[in-house]
Amino acid sequence: MGAFSQLANSASLLPSPTWASKLPVMIRLTIDRFGRVIIPKQVRRRHGWGPGTALSLYDEDGPAIRLESVPPSEDPLGLVTRDGHLVFDCEWLAPLDQDPVRDILEESRRERETR
Repeated sequence: MGAFSQLANSASLLPSPTWASKLPVMIRLTIDRFGRVIIPKQVRRRHGWGPGTALSLYDEDGPAIRLESVPPSEDPLGLVTRDGHLVFDCEWLAPLDQDPVRDILEESRRERETR
């Protein structure tokens, strides 16, 4: 048996096939005109995220955000129907001032009018 055959047949000398899944991944994403981002399949598979998976988005100091899956036991937050209207129900980690909220609403309305 040649040296290459011995090396190929020696599982203890070869890296685990899961070693690559532990490396950090940087993928450039683009926000579409509706504000959506598509999470690549390889990332969804690695984290076990499928259709309907609830995620929490944390807007941290600086340019970074963090996504975490929400355990199924927690009450899901997200799109709900109230008084016949579909609204986004979320939990704010910090109190919001009325002025920035008003500014965001006005900007959103202006964007809708231009579409």
